Amino acid sequence: MKKESFLSNYRKGTPDSVQYVPLNNGFLYLQYDCEGEIEQAAYVRKNRDEPGSNDLQLYFMWGNDMVTFKTENGLSGEQWSNGYADFGTVYETDDAPSQGKKIDLDVWISQCLEEMERAAPGAGLR
Repeated sequence: MKKESFLSNYRKGTPDSVQYVPLNNGFLYLQYDCEGEIEQAAYVRKNRDEPGSNDLQLYFMWGNDMVTFKTENGLSGEQWSNGYADFGTVYETDDAPSQGKKIDLDVWISQCLEEMERAAPGAGLR
């Protein structure tokens, strides 16, 4: 039986809500917009914690079909769009041809979630 993907499980939720989902030694923080679409995901150590501005986070922009992986205050990070994940800065334009790696969105999100967990505060204290 195929494991369900992150997006099939969590893309839709209760509008204007935050959900905490157990994940290994912590929780996924999932924030939903007014239409119930996921707009932010982060890994936190404790239930009801909020991600800090220096924690890696996923930002979903469904109108542009983009997902960005960076810290809240970061000026650079990785962005998935049109089947490719590119590293860039907030100063670059979105209409340039992709030089990134071709990757399925759910596969890329899984990799980002693993990196979030590894980078979380106290990650070495298991």
